Amino acid sequence: MKTFKEWIDHHIKEMAIGKYELRGDWDTSKKIGAQTGFRSTNNNYSSKDMKLVSGKSGIERIKNRWLKTKNTWDLYFVRSNIASKFSEIGEVDSNWIKTNLQEDIQANPNAISIIYTGNAAGDRTPMTPWILAHRAAHTLFEGGMRSFALLLSDVLKKSTIAAYGIASDIQTNRPNLDRVLGILNSIGTMKSSTNNSIDRPGEFVHELVAQFLISGRIQFNSLPKNLLSSGTYHDNPDALNKQNIKRDVSRWEDEHPGVDVHSKAPGGGPHSVETYYQRLIAPYSDHKVKEIEEEKIKAGNAILQASIPELESSIQKICDSAVGKIYLM
Repeated sequence: MKTFKEWIDHHIKEMAIGKYELRGDWDTSKKIGAQTGFRSTNNNYSSKDMKLVSGKSGIERIKNRWLKTKNTWDLYFVRSNIASKFSEIGEVDSNWIKTNLQEDIQANPNAISIIYTGNAAGDRTPMTPWILAHRAAHTLFEGGMRSFALLLSDVLKKSTIAAYGIASDIQTNRPNLDRVLGILNSIGTMKSSTNNSIDRPGEFVHELVAQFLISGRIQFNSLPKNLLSSGTYHDNPDALNKQNIKRDVSRWEDEHPGVDVHSKAPGGGPHSVETYYQRLIAPYSDHKVKEIEEEKIKAGNAILQASIPELESSIQKICDSAVGKIYLM
């Protein structure tokens, strides 16, 4: 009978993953890290995360989903009270790891080494293969990501000027944010965009990187054909309005956990939560839709689609420059 380590070695020998190691204490009956408030304030692994990254079926799934990445990756999952204090540190060396994590992890000159110490968003976003890639983008690309983000921003500017006569890019300010998010949620082909859940331009950047790592390429949908009078672009205005409402309500609920929708607002305010919901809906209820000329949309799409090879090359260069280094997510 094979040991668990032998099983892992057998199943990853043809993978883009070179090493896959669990470090620390993976006894599910033991709690790691302190809990404060109504959410965990530290980095930790939920029970679902532990199953996803340490179970045989979870490892098999990660293997299959990471096959198309062009680099070799060494993945380390460290579970300990000490490690839970650190997340998204960026590039580290073996001495830092020994001092701060009390683990011996050496850089592989032929691979990108990634250390995961937990998942602070585990109650909402489990550590699926996609999320592992998304998390890598947050810190691995900290230095080089700016060049990719600027390139993507330039592409969006050119394509939206061609389509709408107005420049929209990810380096935006608050007055134009909804317009930009509408575009990003329309052109993105990943689940987060098709669900209209991209709520920050930076998250779209990380999602594109995850898409490239997992699928080996970037894909864009068509630019939206409709322009709302508020300046928000989206093919389905009603869906976007509902998403905006859901986003605002979700943020409010996070700040006021456990409050019933029909109860009085916290602090003795005169408005019920239900009234607050209605007030959120009001700004999105009277948008007028303007249809953009088809030829202009085609011109914008042509620019967007032609940019894909350059965008993919930019991400690959960042990956190649990370080979031989260690990053702590």
